[in-house]
Amino acid sequence: MAAQQGIKTYSPGRIALKHVFLLIPAVVIMAVTLNTVSCGNSGLLTPVNSDSNTPTATPTTGTGALAFVTNFKDGMVSSFTRNITTGVLKLRSQVTAGAKSGPKGVVAAPSGSFLYVANNADNKIYQFSINPTNGTLTPLSPASVNNGSGSAPDEIAINPLGTFLWVTGAGNGNAGNGTVTTYAINSSTGQLTNNGSVKGFRSPFGIAVDSTSSFVYVADHVAGLVYWYSIGTGGALS
Repeated sequence: MAAQQGIKTYSPGRIALKHVFLLIPAVVIMAVTLNTVSCGNSGLLTPVNSDSNTPTATPTTGTGALAFVTNFKDGMVSSFTRNITTGVLKLRSQVTAGAKSGPKGVVAAPSGSFLYVANNADNKIYQFSINPTNGTLTPLSPASVNNGSGSAPDEIAINPLGTFLWVTGAGNGNAGNGTVTTYAINSSTGQLTNNGSVKGFRSPFGIAVDSTSSFVYVADHVAGLVYWYSIGTGGALS
């Protein structure tokens, strides 16, 4: 395992920002796990008040006119258009993102052309192209990459250059079973290539990349630690 440094947090429990997401001049990506979604329902969706409900926002280029939501229980991803004046969302379409009770983390490439979803249940990362007009998602070919048996991928971070993507793998919560996997992104096709993993975590959850594309920060909610890594060749963490 690569060398690590840790900061003990106040509480080892998971801390989730609920019912809040950051609206920025960009394509807004919300990772929200929902119990049910109605295909005929337009406007805002009310998140379920549960430990799996974790809205997040990811900056990408664009006007902020699109939003995407992972639907945890039904295994789908919902696409919305957003009124950039009023902020109102309108449901446009849904596509499958792997096994039910699985889709969690979601992030878009800085170009706004591709979307990636981590499925905790089937250990895969699903990859889509984005229609810039209505947000419709089309699976790439292949539609997914395997994050590793039993890895339970959870949250995703992408660097501002759109060249690398990192995924936390919760494992089973036991010491040493958690992972953070690095993927290289083909800027033309959007396809992901696995560039190896950092191992030895208990259950890594939150993950973020700094604005200079130099460092990655990982929160392990079982260990109660935050780890930081420098980004090297091929996106390798050390």
